[in-house]
Amino acid sequence: YGGAAATGTVSAKDAFIRAILSKDKVYEQEGFTVTFRLYTTLNVVDFGKIQFPEFEGFMVEEIDIPANQQLKMEHYNGKNYYTADLRKTLLFPQRSGPITIPSGRLEMVFSAPSGRRVSTFFGSQEVMVDVKKAMVTNPVTIHVSALPANKPESFSGAVGTFTFSPTITPAKVKANEPVTVKLEISGMGNLKLIKNPEVKFPSDFEVYDPTVNNSLTVTTNGFTGKRVIEYLAIPRSEGSYTIPAIEFAYFDMNSRAYRTLTSPAYTVQVEKGDPSKASVGNFVNQQDVKVEQDIRFLKTNEPAYHSRTNFFAGSIAYGLWYLIPFLLFIVGYSLNRKRAKENANVALMRTKKANKVAVKRLKAAEKHLKDHNKQSFYEEILRALWGYFSDKLSIPVANLSKDNIDSELSNYGIDDKLIGRFMQILNTCEFARYAPAESNAQMGDIYADTVSAISEMQSKLKKK
Repeated sequence: YGGAAATGTVSAKDAFIRAILSKDKVYEQEGFTVTFRLYTTLNVVDFGKIQFPEFEGFMVEEIDIPANQQLKMEHYNGKNYYTADLRKTLLFPQRSGPITIPSGRLEMVFSAPSGRRVSTFFGSQEVMVDVKKAMVTNPVTIHVSALPANKPESFSGAVGTFTFSPTITPAKVKANEPVTVKLEISGMGNLKLIKNPEVKFPSDFEVYDPTVNNSLTVTTNGFTGKRVIEYLAIPRSEGSYTIPAIEFAYFDMNSRAYRTLTSPAYTVQVEKGDPSKASVGNFVNQQDVKVEQDIRFLKTNEPAYHSRTNFFAGSIAYGLWYLIPFLLFIVGYSLNRKRAKENANVALMRTKKANKVAVKRLKAAEKHLKDHNKQSFYEEILRALWGYFSDKLSIPVANLSKDNIDSELSNYGIDDKLIGRFMQILNTCEFARYAPAESNAQMGDIYADTVSAISEMQSKLKKK
């Protein structure tokens, strides 16, 4: 066909992105999800710049999205669309009042009809063209209610529906043997964010930092599973001791009220133990300290005698005692001076190491390629490229963009063809992270092209 070049448009009804809330009225610390979903009637060709909004005022937990998700059909506003979830995030509000999640901005390239038709073997067909469209997500507001004022003294921010199972083992021990208090909190809510309940051990117990194990699954309303806290304490002297009742208070989402779960008070019987057999560390029983300090062991072996005319001072060993440290000091000082000069120019050091860091990341990407891990492969390629440009151009990653990369590389005298290759790799990787699964052959081509582009860049920069 001839005539003017084919053009096409993508309307707001052809493709858009929605921010979808699982609920818009919650309490402080109550979990909910926001999903960024693409709606389109056209084929997606490529992804451009992606800027999701910030979640100020929330604790954030990302929800994994399958790397090979397929497009789904959804009927919305009287029209059928292909949809795909681009991002899903679990949020926990940290303050009350209305909180607005601002708009995000995403650029995509769609295959759109041009309005022109051509004759083919199969008849007249529409000419499709690639059209870039910038889409803005809708801002959404969440209304967060403050928790009631009558908080129990032991309340530490737990919100959800929970059970509390405390145990102590053993209840009868010898001094210097450990006692374990295990607290298991199960249910659904902000399990990952709650503070550990306080356990008040007797002063004669040596208490270690608790170990915490989370076995959690992310859901649309928070974490579900269990949190196990284990306290290890060692009684140092014999006697009968009481550990007061342990309280766990939380705001119950079913009853909309505070609940306090309490353990019984525990009595621990401690018998006199053998200080030499302390199970954790080399400790001694408090009642035996004075004996160990006042009475020393008798020496039963043969004494060692030394000649009165043989002195250490003035010997060869005495001279080396001073000479060797002095020589080591001189060598260490020289090495440190050299290293300080090299490290003084931070930008130069980063530039020198840029290729090594990129190669290391590309090796990680190659491993993900062999493991058929698409999501991790493209993320590692992107890290390698953004990190390489950050180090090579001495620009912080947070300030990098495709525009200033293009500009800086041009200033270095890099030709437009090589710059275009890098831009194409970046666009392809950003798109592929959210697109349906690709073959290993396509991923292999991306990997090979990235390695080739960086190698070509290195060789050209060395000639400068």
